[in-house]
Amino acid sequence: MESVQNAAGDSVWRVDGDDPSIQEAMRKRFGLLKEETAFAFNVQVTRSEAFSGPDADKWIEADTLERVQLEAQKSLRKVEEGELGPNDEIIPAVVIYTRKRPCAEHPLGRFKARCVALGNRQTQAMAAEIYSPTISHAANRYLLVEAAANGWFIEQFDISNAFMQAVLGDERVFIRLPKNWSADPKGDKVRLLKSLYGLKISPRKWFDTYRAYLEGDGWVMCDREPGLFRKNSMILSVYVDDSMICGPDEAECKTAMKRILEHFTGKVVPPQYEGDVEVRDVLGATVRYDRKKRWLRISMGDAIEKVLKKFNMHDCRAVSTPCERSILKEGAPNETFPIRQLVGSLQYIATTCRCDIVFAVQRVARQMTQCTENVVIAAKRVLKYLKGAKDIGLEYSPAIEADFQEVYSKIAAEEGKSLGNTVCFADADFAGCSVTLRSTSGNILYHRGVPIVWASKRQTVKATSTCESEYMALYDMIKLTQSQGYLDWFLGGDGGKLPLTFTDNKSALDLSKSSVITKRSKHIQLRYHVVRDFVKDLCYCPTGQNRADCLTKPVVGGKKYIHMFKNDLDAEFAHFCSIASVCEEAVLPKRLEMHTANSVWGMSMVEAGGLIPHIEAAHSVVACW
Repeated sequence: MESVQNAAGDSVWRVDGDDPSIQEAMRKRFGLLKEETAFAFNVQVTRSEAFSGPDADKWIEADTLERVQLEAQKSLRKVEEGELGPNDEIIPAVVIYTRKRPCAEHPLGRFKARCVALGNRQTQAMAAEIYSPTISHAANRYLLVEAAANGWFIEQFDISNAFMQAVLGDERVFIRLPKNWSADPKGDKVRLLKSLYGLKISPRKWFDTYRAYLEGDGWVMCDREPGLFRKNSMILSVYVDDSMICGPDEAECKTAMKRILEHFTGKVVPPQYEGDVEVRDVLGATVRYDRKKRWLRISMGDAIEKVLKKFNMHDCRAVSTPCERSILKEGAPNETFPIRQLVGSLQYIATTCRCDIVFAVQRVARQMTQCTENVVIAAKRVLKYLKGAKDIGLEYSPAIEADFQEVYSKIAAEEGKSLGNTVCFADADFAGCSVTLRSTSGNILYHRGVPIVWASKRQTVKATSTCESEYMALYDMIKLTQSQGYLDWFLGGDGGKLPLTFTDNKSALDLSKSSVITKRSKHIQLRYHVVRDFVKDLCYCPTGQNRADCLTKPVVGGKKYIHMFKNDLDAEFAHFCSIASVCEEAVLPKRLEMHTANSVWGMSMVEAGGLIPHIEAAHSVVACW
């Protein structure tokens, strides 16, 4: 449980619901039933009550340790006579008391105190930049897959009190210490020499300090992916104070990690073992890695289980698809359901490793401000899907890579193309939004048969044919690929060449090859014709093999979603796909096929000037779904 300061200056304890002793105490205090579990709630107590309780000696010890550490690291000093100018702002500081979760080393939980500046009360603008770059999830996934494919060693470590080790330099930052740390009844005024948690500039100052040391030690940073460094055959990823080194030489990796930890105070984060499989926590995801077999799986099973319990859905019936066709704006308003909390949790899961729920989540997220019963039903359906598929995740093995290469190298060869380790897929659902009639672009990039980065986005321009919607999806895929700066670093090049990009629309490919702007394509904004600059990197694939299909629309049957992760279905995945599939496929009508391979239907209506009536008719059909 952790203590923060409320508006009145009292301590507010946030209690973690996983502690059995705390759960029992809270059941008695708030009258909870045995089957009810409190996951997070606030209990307000004064500082005197907190330090006069049964654990007062532990809190006082933690409080003293934090003060001694700040003095030992020379993080602050007293304000000199005349140093404080009339324009200097004094930022208040508080001490946050946190009781960590019980572990083997601390059975009752570790008591921790941390001095934090209230940066939210800072009104003056800072001269220095405050944005702090970190490695992206996509770059981290790419690095892990590359490490597994090559059988590299992985070492993790954490920098302790990272912000407090970052020097402020010429920045003039003054804070007022907590009252119990001060001789002055209002709190002593001090000047910070090193950054403090809570300051707006602290994350950037820490990054600059860490980067300066690494570059001085021979590491080279990727310019387009800050947080990614390379030295000899090793690669280092940095996410604030969490770092991971990958490389073919175990001794070299451990030596590099030791050098960093000799300069910055920190600790090694060893993996847990399930036989020969290393189990690690990487940015909230569970990573299982067998170096000998070159097998890797990234999943979010623990996070999904917590979300299911939090929203009382752990006993729900699983379904085989994350969404179905419905109009979310319809239905009675629902202002009581915590839709923002649920969408935030789902977005984190989708961003980390679950590309199969991206379309369903972004569809619900667009309706958060106008939440209806249909929105709640759609959001809970995603949870029902995750209930049956919580252990599914990104998986790499030589067999999965070989199957992927076998399928798509044949398709590429038919078009006279060669298949590399990194490929892209682009797809679109023409007029898929039944309200705005806008199309949805689905884009996904694979490396060695594993999804690395994905996006599902409603197009900003209304397409008047399937050709145009697919053409714009190609543009979105190109922009998404170009934004992945680590690709040039790993693959080489300057961004002038893209990985092979598959699309299932031949008319869009023909339009990209044409140098003539016809009347039917003239109204497409000129920015979309950047696709023609990369026509050599485009390739046709059948609709059934387009891995981006599930990012554009609801799909009947669970197999299509599982195929985003692998070609073949394991026994556990095959069992999941059978859950409720018979019932759902019986009640869901077959989706209306609105386009053909060369978009003759859409183009003919544009020529005849009869597009709008036909679209309105299609809209009425979609509304019935």
